[in-house]
Amino acid sequence: IIGSDAVTIMEPYLASHTMQIVCLAGPKGFHELIETNGTLSRRFEKVLVKETDSRTLLRYLEHEVAQYEHKHKVFFIFPAVRTIAESAGRYFGDAPALDRAADMLSEIVPTAKQSGKHVITKADVLELVERKTGIPLGEINHTERDKLMGLETTLHQRIIGQNEAVTAISNAMRR
Repeated sequence: IIGSDAVTIMEPYLASHTMQIVCLAGPKGFHELIETNGTLSRRFEKVLVKETDSRTLLRYLEHEVAQYEHKHKVFFIFPAVRTIAESAGRYFGDAPALDRAADMLSEIVPTAKQSGKHVITKADVLELVERKTGIPLGEINHTERDKLMGLETTLHQRIIGQNEAVTAISNAMRR
């Protein structure tokens, strides 16, 4: 039925006790699509799934890495595995950390093999994160360090009378 609302068509099935329907949505999708629709919010019970804690994520990665090492004949040093776990939570906010970490694993192995590497290091992980996010990672060079240390002075030349704001921005930039 062209032009019909899908929820209206599904309403008899959603109301039925003979059929169980499970709907999965992230926080944004839930808020935009389900929570704002009275029919859907009445028919579905909200169940929150907690984000994986760092210890569980690291154990999961250790298990997955063992399988990747065996299958692809590569070796991950532990700092690389720890950096994947940290980066998944810090730099990629669009999916659960477990999914982001798994995606990073599946991307880093072919990249390393293409460049002829058999050992995956922390630097390899940081390079992948930098390439995906555009955020420069790794060691800060002398010029960048000087700019960050003098950031308040530079900002005060352009922003007048906003000392607290300049300090907050400078601290955030240094972090």
